[in-house]
Amino acid sequence: MPGGMIGAEAARLCGEMEREAKRLGAAGRAWAEAASEGLGESLMESVRATNVSRGVLWLEADHAAARYRTEAWLRGGGEAELVRRAGRGKIHGVRVSAGRKGSGARGGSGRQDRGS
Repeated sequence: MPGGMIGAEAARLCGEMEREAKRLGAAGRAWAEAASEGLGESLMESVRATNVSRGVLWLEADHAAARYRTEAWLRGGGEAELVRRAGRGKIHGVRVSAGRKGSGARGGSGRQDRGS
């Protein structure tokens, strides 16, 4: 991929991430910060915040292995860290589903195992 195309793709991805963070507000920022530290960059590519509804942050993993590792991180203190970073009353639970990349919060398998 020529240098100009890489720069254009990077700019597109940054713009997309900024729009998502704005849409998800404090919960999206908390996810981006806490998960990048706790899950690592490689797993962050497979898991994304898709929605916040009634205090529940919805995450979608591309595959079951990413979902499993994310849930293990959440149980090991990641969920508490998300709640703390989002600020008082912003989120009180997290749900994770495994689905297809880019299918949204209601797409994919629909399996939901984490929450309040």
